[in-house]
Amino acid sequence: MKTSTSGFTLVELMVIIAMATILFTMAIPSFTSMVRNTRLATQANEFVSDLNLARSEAIKRGERVRVCKSADGTTCTGDGAWTQGWIVEVEGSGELLRARGILREGLALTGNQKVANSVIYRPDGSTANNGSITLCAKDRGVDVIIAMGGRVRTENTSCP
Repeated sequence: MKTSTSGFTLVELMVIIAMATILFTMAIPSFTSMVRNTRLATQANEFVSDLNLARSEAIKRGERVRVCKSADGTTCTGDGAWTQGWIVEVEGSGELLRARGILREGLALTGNQKVANSVIYRPDGSTANNGSITLCAKDRGVDVIIAMGGRVRTENTSCP
């Protein structure tokens, strides 16, 4: 009399668990890198979006609009770094158009000397101070480059 059994033997189950462990071990570093790159791209896009908002509002309103670093989310500051957050405001009236809080952990945002504290857009859409601001996450980064004409572009870069 023959009996048939179904299912896995203990050896087959151990082989499957070993193969799954190897696959997960290889996938986790890639997933971590993907998450870091996605956070970097998202934060860069938010900053570029705020610069474009400032430019379009300056043209629409016929007034100067600035993007500046802000520690409290309501007023501009000359202290600290862009990493603490920034605001978009109409210069003179102080009308707040948008506020962003502190950057996610592991990201750093620094501007060169020309844009160390703020980027100011004139009513014609040009900037009063062109330059670049670098967003870094470990060894990978994005340069946000602001031209005198007011246009913004990004370039991948390496960070120290």
